[in-house]
Amino acid sequence: MYQLLIVDDEMHVVERLSTTMDWTSMGIETVHRAYSADEALTILSTTTVDILITDIQMPGMTGLELIAVVREKWKKTKCILLSGYADFSYAQEAIQHGTVDYLLKPVSEEQVQETVQRVMNQIQSEWQEILSHQRIQHTLKEHLPLLKGNLLNKLLQGRRYGAARWQQKMEELNVPIFNNGVIALVLVRMEEHFLHYDAHSLSLFEYAVGNIAEELFAPQYELWHCKDAHDYLVFMLKWKGASGAEHNEIQSVDDAVLGMNKDSMHLEEDGKPSPKDDLCASSELEERQQHLERTASELQKAVNTFLKGKVSVLVSGWGSFPSDVSSIYNQALSLFRKRIGSEHDIFMTTQEEPAAESYRTLQRLYELPSLTQLLEAGRWAEVEDKLRAVYEEINEEWAKSQEHVLEVFYAVSSAFSYITHKNGRQLSDLIGEDYLKLTEGVPFRSIGLLREWSFRVLGLLKADMDKEVKDSRASVVHRVQQFVELHLSGDVSLQAIADHVYLHPVYLSKIYKLETKRNITDYVFHLRMEKAAYLLKNSHDKIYEIAEKLGYQRAHSFNHVFKKHYGMTPQEYRDQNAVTIPFVNGLPPTL
Repeated sequence: MYQLLIVDDEMHVVERLSTTMDWTSMGIETVHRAYSADEALTILSTTTVDILITDIQMPGMTGLELIAVVREKWKKTKCILLSGYADFSYAQEAIQHGTVDYLLKPVSEEQVQETVQRVMNQIQSEWQEILSHQRIQHTLKEHLPLLKGNLLNKLLQGRRYGAARWQQKMEELNVPIFNNGVIALVLVRMEEHFLHYDAHSLSLFEYAVGNIAEELFAPQYELWHCKDAHDYLVFMLKWKGASGAEHNEIQSVDDAVLGMNKDSMHLEEDGKPSPKDDLCASSELEERQQHLERTASELQKAVNTFLKGKVSVLVSGWGSFPSDVSSIYNQALSLFRKRIGSEHDIFMTTQEEPAAESYRTLQRLYELPSLTQLLEAGRWAEVEDKLRAVYEEINEEWAKSQEHVLEVFYAVSSAFSYITHKNGRQLSDLIGEDYLKLTEGVPFRSIGLLREWSFRVLGLLKADMDKEVKDSRASVVHRVQQFVELHLSGDVSLQAIADHVYLHPVYLSKIYKLETKRNITDYVFHLRMEKAAYLLKNSHDKIYEIAEKLGYQRAHSFNHVFKKHYGMTPQEYRDQNAVTIPFVNGLPPTL
């Protein structure tokens, strides 16, 4: 939907063009009105205007000067010049300022409609060119490394997509196929020497490290890398596939690798000890592991030799893509923190890490987007999905752990408190008796009770916020209509109304339409017509006086608008609906 601005110091011209034409059917969402170039600039500074229709001759800044400002500040706005001067020199100057069309007064509604439609078609054509497949592909290619890195970062941070969705995203970005494959991570930390450089120079060094890694790993591995939130370079590697019998042999090694990875946690999926001795007997497995560690060590050496700087390198364990990526990454980060710390030029593998502890963190609770982020965005359905996922995980692995139950309770209640306080409310006022659970020493002894409490409180929060939004919108609509009724003979433009209710014009227009199912300009127009009909039937005011009361400078414009709306002139309407009105002390009653 488009936004249109009509500018003319003759109010009747603006009123006629803005109110008598069916702009909505043409795809014009809102028609803004201004009676000087200064008013127009105020609207343009706060509203995205697609098409500007302006008169040439206006007091102060002329239409040509206005168009020059528009061309400098809002290049996407298309300008149509409206003038009563049939002088070709004006048209030439207007064309120099980028005017797309030129209309001579008096102009018919058909001419205006045809011109605006032509300009809209031009805008549509330009955007189609911008969004063309060829241009998108060119832009995508330029930003491909960044987009690939962003997607991998989401995966490292625990973002979950279905298998089909992951495959789609990877195909779109031309990422090597990792799905259902066995992967490992290599984390590289740039050390103190590199950190003395400015951001631009450092990014060049990081780019160079990426090129070195590509050169070393590419013959045997598929490679996907990014810079993570901790400024580590993260390389995800998958042993390249093959065909036929060779493929089957690689797949069997992949299965062994996954078994080894489970063994690092001392448990198979069924909870039984893994057959470690059998796995280690695999020469192919040993060869692959040795090759990965040797190549990562070569990467560290090459950086030191050719870039004259030191890096610490950590080679992770193995896992399945995409399900194990986040946990492998988090384990690697933990080792960097606990085993490498502030030391420099260290090389380490997770194989050197002693047995993992029995208790691990809840993954789904801390995966992004967090509960707080989802609540702030008002994404209620996704909040429910995340809570369900958290309770499924705790039921599967820690249903009997009171510590994990408390961990979930504190995280959920903290998110609820945060969003409530941010909205200027008290959680205790919203959830009543359910708030008592926050003050008890041991709030819940079972995950089932905690789950029930979480969804009940979430429902209360959502209902309260929905009501607040609804009440707020209703209040805005009431204030808008009250202002229009009191100022119908004056300035009731969208900008004037927005200033009165202290809201941005675009936002005000949107919420008014959401609440009432029609535009503010439609409300103003229909209110004027209703008032006009009432005054014609119930007062002795002359027609030009009624026009003035309704904000029309000229009776001619009022007659034109009224006839188009009711199918007859104001005088004809008065004659058909004549009512005998008693005079009081020789005067008609006031309305």
